[in-house]
Amino acid sequence: MSRNWAQRKIYLYNVTFGLYMLDPWERYLFNAVVAVLMWFIFYNGYRNLDEICKSPNTRAIHYMLAFRGPRELAVSMEYGIQ
Repeated sequence: MSRNWAQRKIYLYNVTFGLYMLDPWERYLFNAVVAVLMWFIFYNGYRNLDEICKSPNTRAIHYMLAFRGPRELAVSMEYGIQ
């Protein structure tokens, strides 16, 4: 039963992306490119996971400070500089 399910998923993948009309070496090349692109996406997503998962409040404060630290913000507020 699981083999039948896997075969159906492979068939659906081939039909969706039009791979059924390619030669085996072209299918292999396409799948290799897709695998490399997915690896880049997941690897860089994992590397930047802490930045992605920051709480929205921390990110909002960071942008409200306009990338300035608290000292520069206090000085600019004292002199009315935006």
